[in-house]
Amino acid sequence: MSTEPDKITGCPIECDNNINSERAESVNKVSVICDVVGEKKKTGRSVRFPDEDLIVTEYFEPENPWQDVPTTTKSQLAAEYLEACRRHCTPSIDTVLEQIRELPDESIGGGSRAPRLTLAECSLSGAAAVDALEAIMRKVQFRRLEIEHCIIDDEGAEALFDMTEYYESATILSIAGPRQFGIRGWQAASRMIKKSADLSELEISDAPLEASHAPVLARSIRAHTCTLRALSLQRVCLTGEPLLCLVIALKSNSSIRELRLCDNRLGVSDAAQLASLLRYNTRIQLLDLSNNIIQDAGTAHLADALAEQAAQSPPSAAASPLSPHRCQVGGHDARGLAFLVLWNNQLTRNCAPYLSKALVSILFTSDPPRLRTGAVCMYYTYKPSLRIALSI
Repeated sequence: MSTEPDKITGCPIECDNNINSERAESVNKVSVICDVVGEKKKTGRSVRFPDEDLIVTEYFEPENPWQDVPTTTKSQLAAEYLEACRRHCTPSIDTVLEQIRELPDESIGGGSRAPRLTLAECSLSGAAAVDALEAIMRKVQFRRLEIEHCIIDDEGAEALFDMTEYYESATILSIAGPRQFGIRGWQAASRMIKKSADLSELEISDAPLEASHAPVLARSIRAHTCTLRALSLQRVCLTGEPLLCLVIALKSNSSIRELRLCDNRLGVSDAAQLASLLRYNTRIQLLDLSNNIIQDAGTAHLADALAEQAAQSPPSAAASPLSPHRCQVGGHDARGLAFLVLWNNQLTRNCAPYLSKALVSILFTSDPPRLRTGAVCMYYTYKPSLRIALSI
């Protein structure tokens, strides 16, 4: 056992404190250096813009697809379509080839519009079949483009509607039968309606318009760029929420003159929505509600709206030649409804007072009574074999 006294050793706690203090000093030095460098960088940074007249140096007008279109014969157009089908690996549509052979010579090249292009009972799934049709649509414009009972998905619908908008391919677009495309296809249709300058009529029929698709279509109608003059939604199950979306959009629309809503099973509550539309929109001149279930109560809503409309904005045509046999809707600048069609709506004799109220409010202003300019034509039935037409 050693008898030497214990050696004096340093306290471990003091050593740790010294190390921590040294680390803290080094960290502080680094932070000071970073702050100095950061301040130098901030003071040296600057952003400069050119003068206002030099920000935009050049711009280009959008390309006109109908400028300098080369002359093509019908046989050459058919050959170009077949070559496009081969290039896109898609079969040709026989009915399209038949319609090419029947095209007027002056319509090829954009000189005038051909009567129609009908795409019926064919497959337009995917972009290939539609891209092949571009060989025709870049050379010919049509008055009517009809899509009838075609198999068309979102991709095909996007390509077709974008192409129709770009080439201004039609003034009337008709979509009939079941539709396989969903929200993407309807968004493309909405863009086409908003951007097309020549599209004046839209017809959708023979398949339900889903509640999720109705707002997309309604947005295009509400846009101030919408140029539609006639909207026809027939046999699309429009009752309820889809009709409400349409009514809200039409309240701010100023271009549509004809609204056809036949065969949609519209009821009394739907008639009340349409009555609110007539109170806000005095540009609609023809409203066709035939083959629905408006009934007498729905007729009362419409008659009240017509009476309010007449009181707020009387017709402005000096001598409107409207009659059941001569209907030139849009040929004069009348304000307010000119034609209301209520054929086959389960009406009875009890609707007569409502119709009389509407007619009196439109015909006469105040004492002494006088005939107002303009006209109203109402069709209704209270017997299956009897149709009564009132024309003023």
